[in-house]
Formats: sequence, structure tokens, C-alpha cells
Amino acid sequence: MEEEKGAFIPFRMDYSTKEKKPGELTNEQQADRILENVRKLKDQGYEKVGITYSANRQQADKIRGAYEQGKWKVGIKGSNQAEVMAIVEKKLSETRNSDLRSVFQVLPLTTMDKKQKGNLDPKCFEEDKKFIDSFIENKNSVVLGWQNQDSNDQKTDSKFAVGGGRTKETTSATMSEDQSKAIQGYLSDLRKTHPAPVASVSPAVAAQPVETKKPSLVRLGESDDKVHAAKKEFERASKGGDVDSQIDSLKKYMSAVNDDMTLLRELGQSTEKQKDIKAGLNEQHRELVQQKMLSQRSSAPSTAPTTPKSDTRGGRSRSDGASPAIPTLPPASKWGEIKKNALDKEVDQKPASPTSQPASPTTNSQGKLRPPLPPKPKTPSPTGTPRMGGGSG
Repeated sequence: MEEEKGAFIPFRMDYSTKEKKPGELTNEQQADRILENVRKLKDQGYEKVGITYSANRQQADKIRGAYEQGKWKVGIKGSNQAEVMAIVEKKLSETRNSDLRSVFQVLPLTTMDKKQKGNLDPKCFEEDKKFIDSFIENKNSVVLGWQNQDSNDQKTDSKFAVGGGRTKETTSATMSEDQSKAIQGYLSDLRKTHPAPVASVSPAVAAQPVETKKPSLVRLGESDDKVHAAKKEFERASKGGDVDSQIDSLKKYMSAVNDDMTLLRELGQSTEKQKDIKAGLNEQHRELVQQKMLSQRSSAPSTAPTTPKSDTRGGRSRSDGASPAIPTLPPASKWGEIKKNALDKEVDQKPASPTSQPASPTTNSQGKLRPPLPPKPKTPSPTGTPRMGGGSG
């Protein structure tokens, strides 16, 4: 039975340029990407995760010496890849990443020597190979072969970012072309002799997964890139797009995060970070929807009808928009006087009846005389016969 060994995985991260092309990452984002994948690999059961790193000879000696002494912090300084590694070490010092300190390692590949002139000493490469070979022989270890847009699987002679790409001008004077080819050949051989459970953690390599014992790694990488691409699209829309384009890109971002959470739950991994991201995205979505609604209201013409209001005449409606006047009533003690004055005025305005006659005596049913009733003052009956208020006599 063949002895199990560690794995080699091409790991692509395109560095940020002035053009800011899709998929490019800042140094901070590259550091985050490294630690995210280290954690995922750790959760898959790997005990050690290392990444190739272009170093000068003095750095390489310092890094190996630190690990031999059981240290996790090696104090990397410099530019390009060194800037990324410095951020990684800073993040490892945070409590939330303390469990990764014993897992992550930098695997130096010497590309120059500050104290040496001419071509690089061949012994440097031999020391680098010895250290990486020892690391990858552990069956629970993974080596991430750093790639970028200058050095990847689409290139013929430089598939890995070692001594090229961002540091061509610096390294070309110290590392010969043959030495560069030797390093590239060595990493390519590791890829063949130590096939990964998947073709790559990062789908940017555009490689197909192979039949392996841990196929979930490629799915995690694909999910990571999907989330990152959706996030970049939303950030671009937020800077210069209208509300509709922001909402559309935010929905895609939310969908990618949901898919990532589903995958993590399927693999039995924590989704706490994704939950926090999702909560923030939901809040942003509500704000954008409200912003869109307010914008639509402010631009729409007013079509609200005028509400009819009652006037002071019999409660009838009026549409002139004025508030109806409320009549003021006199006190109850004055009502009798007001009624009498109104009746007197009505009598004065009516002409006297031409047929009015003075009242004459009448007899009752026994034939007895009944004195006539005195007429009511100033209220003649239309027929000339005086009447009693309240019924006939």
C-alpha cells in the first residue's frame, strides 16, 4: 500500500493594479484569502498549511530558524509578497486567529542574496527544497503554490509566482534563468507527485477537480471566489451606479453568501462570519429599497383629490377648501323672547284679510248663549273666524 503524503495545491491570487481589473486583490484582501483557506483546510483535518514565498537568502534563513525553535512569528518585512506576509502575521496575532498559529507556515524559496553578487548560490535552492520536502511528507500537510496573473497555469515557463511577476527587476540580477526554471520545475513536480484531494483551492486556476478523498476543498474555493466576485460587483455599483443597479448587485452578493452558508453547513463548518455578513447586507438592502421609494415619491406628480368639507348651511358639502363656520347659539333663557319677536314680525308682514268680521255671540248645544271668545291679538284667521290655539271649540 502506497504511503500517504501531503498535498500540493496551486493557489492563485491576482494582485491589485492601477487598472483594478475584476478579481484583483489588495494586500489586505490577499492576506484574508490566505487565512480563510488555511482555516478551511484545518477544518478539513489538515494539521499544517504552508505557502510558497519569494524570499531573499537572509529572510529564508531567519524563517527556517524561527520554525525550528517552535516560533510562529518570523517577522517578515519588505515589499510585494513580503507586505502580504506581514499582514498575515499581524492577523495571526489576533485572538480570533490564535488557533492557526501552529498550522500556518511560510515556505521560502530564495530568489536573491543581498550579500552576494552575481548569480545566486546553488546551495540556497538545495536548502529550500530540503525544508519543503520535509514539510510536505507529512500526510496531514498542504503546500499552497502561490500564483498570480503573471505566473499561473496559462503560462509555459512560470506557473508559480517565484522570482517573477512583481519582482522581475529586483530578482533578475541575482537569480539566473536556469535557477528560475529549476524552481518552477521543482514545484510542478511536487504538484504531480503530491496530487491534492482537489485540483485547487482557488477556482481562478480554471482546473477540473480530480477524484479525491476530500472533494469539498474545490467547492469551498469556488464558493469563496463567487462571494468575492459578487462583493466587488456591488462595491463598483455603490460607487457609481444608480439605486436599481445597486439593488441588483446586492441581491447577487446576498445570494452568493447564502450559497456559501449552505455549503458550510453541509460540510459541518461554522457559519457565524457569514451570518454577520448576511445581517449587514439585509440592512443595506432595506435602506436601498427605502431610498428608491422616496425617490419615486418625490418625482411623481400629485394626484390627491380635494376632500369636500361641510359649510354652515344645513350641513351641505362644499369644495372650496374653506373650513365651515360653527354657528353661535343664544342662551336658553332668550329663546322665548326671540320666538315672540319672530312671530310679531311675521304678523306685521302679512296683509289683513278683507273678510274679517267682528266676533258675534253663538249658542252651544243647549241653546244657551255663549259669549264670543276674544280674538287673539294680531293673528287673524284666513277665514275671518277667530281660533283658539290648541283645537276647535
